Amino acid sequence: MQVPWMFARFVFLGAIDHQITLIVVESLLFRGFREWIATRSRWLGELTHCHVCFGMWVGFLLALVFRPRLVEVPPLAWASPGFNRRYRALATFAGDSFAIALGGRIFNELLGLLRREVAVTEEEKELLEEEIEQLERFGPSGR
Repeated sequence: MQVPWMFARFVFLGAIDHQITLIVVESLLFRGFREWIATRSRWLGELTHCHVCFGMWVGFLLALVFRPRLVEVPPLAWASPGFNRRYRALATFAGDSFAIALGGRIFNELLGLLRREVAVTEEEKELLEEEIEQLERFGPSGR
């Protein structure tokens, strides 16, 4: 597979992983489901509240469905062809799953940084607006 196409698949599958994870772990749409599942199973409750945990399982699902072959696994020299085929399929699936989950985490972290930056900018804007309002009300001397 050509590198640009492989990178594009990595980016798109990482973005899909991030969006599915974000929607399930944070959205109001799934809040009832998260609360319901937490009452049924502590483990599943933790899973549906954790970006890393849920994103990993989404990565497994996406690797199973799309079979992107992002990771190339070399054959074992000492193994039989049948064993090599099964070994390489399993190792490729695991590597692809972790790569997709990593892509989802990269999106999550980058977008989290942007959200925090926007929040800081909004807070600075509000503080400046309050200061302008006070200056207009009391003048530059503050009286």
